[in-house]
Amino acid sequence: MLIVSLLICVKPCIADNFFIGAGFKTPLYYGFDNPVVAYTYAYPNSSTFIVVTNGTATKGADSLFLVRPDSLKDITIYLKVKRSNDTITLGQKQFHVIKPPEPLVKIGGKLTGTKFESFMLLIQLGLSTISGHDAENNRYNIVSFTMTILKASGGYIRVSTNEGWEFTPEMKALIEKTGSGDIVMFTNIKAAIKGIKNHLFDLAAVEVSII
Repeated sequence: MLIVSLLICVKPCIADNFFIGAGFKTPLYYGFDNPVVAYTYAYPNSSTFIVVTNGTATKGADSLFLVRPDSLKDITIYLKVKRSNDTITLGQKQFHVIKPPEPLVKIGGKLTGTKFESFMLLIQLGLSTISGHDAENNRYNIVSFTMTILKASGGYIRVSTNEGWEFTPEMKALIEKTGSGDIVMFTNIKAAIKGIKNHLFDLAAVEVSII
């Protein structure tokens, strides 16, 4: 489930004592439950709710909502509050809606044709991603991958699977034993959009040649 403490609001809409922010990302992603924080200092979270023009909204814990756009049209989010005798709108904010960009795997800043000495591969710590070749606006986390070392002399050492993006101590020990001509393969790479864990992306395998 989403972790509220991970939300970092980007360019919030703050006016008349209300706030609407889209967590890790603006714009919102079509077809996904996007975490949105919406609240006001004037009323408790228990009395506030949101209405959206394009899609559905589900209330989560405290001021967290999950917004799922139904199309690629812009979406407007209205923050409302239920009072004893009526319901009023406190404010609104519009977001663009896009398809999620395909994530790409990188190791040491390289996307393809990666070559490393074994010690240089070790200091990379693990796998990372960029989305749409935008390293400064990365929206994905590596959640699992498999590593296989193919020996230049033939055969392979073994296969090791990891949950997360970092090399495990076992993986590091295997990489340390590689030599020139060996190939380290990273396959079955899966990534998730930050803050959205109910959909995984299958990423292309990465081959690293040891020199």
